[in-house]
Amino acid sequence: MKKTVCMLIGICMILCALFSGCAENGGSSLSAEFPTIEPVRKNTESIVTQPPETEPPETNPAPPTETEPEPTLPPAPALDDDAIQDMVDYVASQYGAVGLQVAVVNNGQIAGLYATGWATKNETPMTPQHKLRVASISKIIIGLAAMKLQDQGIVTLGSDISPFWNTTARNPRYPDVPITIDCLLTHTSTVTPYANDGPMDYNTVRDRLTYGYGYGTPGDIGSWGYNNYGFRLLGMTLELAANQSMDQYLKENLFSQMGIDAGFYPGDLENTELLATLYWESNYAARSLQEQMNMHAPDTPGADGFHYSGGLTISAAELAKIMTLLINDGVYNGQAVVSSVAVAQMEEYLPHRLYDGTYQARPMSYIPQLYGREGIYFHTGSGWGVYNCFSYDPISGDGVVVLTNGASGGTNSYGIYMVCDAINEYVYDLISN
Repeated sequence: MKKTVCMLIGICMILCALFSGCAENGGSSLSAEFPTIEPVRKNTESIVTQPPETEPPETNPAPPTETEPEPTLPPAPALDDDAIQDMVDYVASQYGAVGLQVAVVNNGQIAGLYATGWATKNETPMTPQHKLRVASISKIIIGLAAMKLQDQGIVTLGSDISPFWNTTARNPRYPDVPITIDCLLTHTSTVTPYANDGPMDYNTVRDRLTYGYGYGTPGDIGSWGYNNYGFRLLGMTLELAANQSMDQYLKENLFSQMGIDAGFYPGDLENTELLATLYWESNYAARSLQEQMNMHAPDTPGADGFHYSGGLTISAAELAKIMTLLINDGVYNGQAVVSSVAVAQMEEYLPHRLYDGTYQARPMSYIPQLYGREGIYFHTGSGWGVYNCFSYDPISGDGVVVLTNGASGGTNSYGIYMVCDAINEYVYDLISN
């Protein structure tokens, strides 16, 4: 288990320091320049883009005279539900949220679910089970779909997307460099980020694959640029590879095994009575229940990719299940849903820090030294009045999901919405103590 491994390595490092008489220097602050950092991984098989971590030197202690028990971790502390609920209520009021959901994961398990405000204003109280549009957090689910297809041998991260589109997808400036699933996952494809309201039908997208690119080498971190259009293209590509709609593929290969009722077309959900109205910060409806119920997936795979950059509808309670899947190396309730190698690849990040201090993984971001932790994986999401955050500490197995509706949308320096950041900071500190 990650915490046990880290504890053993820590003990070895302390012993080494005692025997050699040297001590380590303290860690640097966020304002300092970080060296290239290795991703926190549980399984590094098939991950070859970065060198393996070196083991601490052995101190060769005398062998024990009797069998020593393996170290055990202390039990996870019980959460103060009342304190967290009070904080959720307070933050919602401070940031003007119509409704707010929070899920807390502790030691790789869902430890608490909280909600406040309204799912539909003055009609239906919000619960942790109500379903909200999570905006760009959707990209994590597209990433999981890509990894599951790789587990099944249908695609690889290095797959050239050209065969799925029956054309040659190339940046004309680099005709020998393929556009791959990996460079779409990491926002390094150089595909032109066409307008959010532009056409996403199959023929238009296919035609753009021969000419619609910017500068930079596809797949290079120097070509990084956050790209919603790229994820729409990726979702369509995965549909073509699977020969299924994204919602159908996810239902059969991921959601059904985890008891999740979610999708990119809310009108196709089984429990549409749990849909929440979306509200702008002004508290006016951004998307009504009826508008959401009228949204249905096309019959043909690859027909339209508009929703794959940010259209997933799901609850905080269900996103917490996804979080435990990642924390537990692809296992949910004792069942392997995706491979541990797939999760390690999702968490592996590119070696150079971006302008905001984060590192790009597939497709999450990684921040060292945040919320009192060695590092945090996260993804935010905003649109149609929602401001959301999905974050977790891969070492401790702690994490927080915050979904908001109608709140104000200010951000911190890492792009995490302040309404989410306030809850994250409180919960991570509470779990640490």
